[in-house]
Amino acid sequence: MLKVRAVPISFKNIAINKAYTRPQLTDIWGLGGPQAIARGVFTPANANIIILFVTHDKRDDSTPYDDHILGDVLYWEGEKGHLNDKRIANAHVNADEVHLFYRDHHRDPFTYLGLLTLIQFKEKKDKPSEFQFLINEYALFDENELKEPGIDPQTFVSETKREIIINARLGQQHFRRQLIQRWQSCSVTGIKKQDVLLASHIKPWRLSSNGEKLDAYNGLLLTPALDLLFDKGIVTFRQNKKIVLSSQLASWEYQKMGIDSAMKLRELPIRTSNYLEYHRDVIFKHI
Repeated sequence: MLKVRAVPISFKNIAINKAYTRPQLTDIWGLGGPQAIARGVFTPANANIIILFVTHDKRDDSTPYDDHILGDVLYWEGEKGHLNDKRIANAHVNADEVHLFYRDHHRDPFTYLGLLTLIQFKEKKDKPSEFQFLINEYALFDENELKEPGIDPQTFVSETKREIIINARLGQQHFRRQLIQRWQSCSVTGIKKQDVLLASHIKPWRLSSNGEKLDAYNGLLLTPALDLLFDKGIVTFRQNKKIVLSSQLASWEYQKMGIDSAMKLRELPIRTSNYLEYHRDVIFKHI
């Protein structure tokens, strides 16, 4: 990581799917020279911005990272020295924006592909950590663009909403796939019939940041009854993994739904535990 003087880094003059060389970006951002962004990760001083410069086909004498795009997902190996691993992995917590410049060959200019949302992070000690990001260009939508001359606001809003809805559905599908991969069966009961299990957000979708929406640790794989009660804040889980039942329902009603006070989560990763603390404090209905 190379930190440079505090300059405002703006993406106002950076266009999605447009190619840029490092010298061009240096001029746009008013940096001292291309050396400021010569590395794979650039973190401007005093800004909640992380910029990745990713090359698929690298020079023969460079570190052989396995970085590539498959569909709308970036598979990226972090820095050899792990310098920015934790900051990138916690970007959604710290409100950091992660931007991607990507090129297929090391002789090509970089194409700006927009914002990234972390899907999965595997920390490694003896080799680069592994990251998966959803390429989420729609997060760059700026309502001020509606005021541009020649654009019909009604048409523009309609198309944008449609794109956002499609993007949200794709994100939810990806979230479900991640939970199935992670849990294999219901997080509580162990039921394995995946087509009846639901991907439940711990911190609700509507209240989550872009990163939190797709963070597999912000989810449980639940049977329909558990999913409904958990979503409504009628059940939650303690730090010791045990279920907590709200007084919103009588004991016989829980029994009819197949829910009992002996239930517990099969496991509880630390990051999931942090989300559950939010669920207990904000979503759960104690009375």
